[in-house]
Amino acid sequence: MFGKKKKAEAAKAEQEASKKTDGRILLYSDIIDALYDEMPREEREALLEAKQQLEEKVYLGKVMRDLRIALEPVTIKSQLSPQGKQIFWNITAGGYQLTGVGLASQAAMLFSGR
Repeated sequence: MFGKKKKAEAAKAEQEASKKTDGRILLYSDIIDALYDEMPREEREALLEAKQQLEEKVYLGKVMRDLRIALEPVTIKSQLSPQGKQIFWNITAGGYQLTGVGLASQAAMLFSGR
């Protein structure tokens, strides 16, 4: 009886820990938070597209690459919202790449272009 309870508690703790470290969930959460703020139209469109891709379970590396490419013109114009700046920084610094992505995937994302 006690063994089953401990296993159930361990499984629940592991599930909670994986939610905290999943880059997909972190990015989705940051996008949702950012959408409540005022921002340029291009930034909002890019975030909405990324949100939709995450909901459709598109590969995280592709979502981040597409979002980075879409946000670059707004970044160059220095028009990103504070939340947008944080998301862009996390993408370029690999902040959402906490699980399931190797070094080669990160390098490919950084050096890829249109």
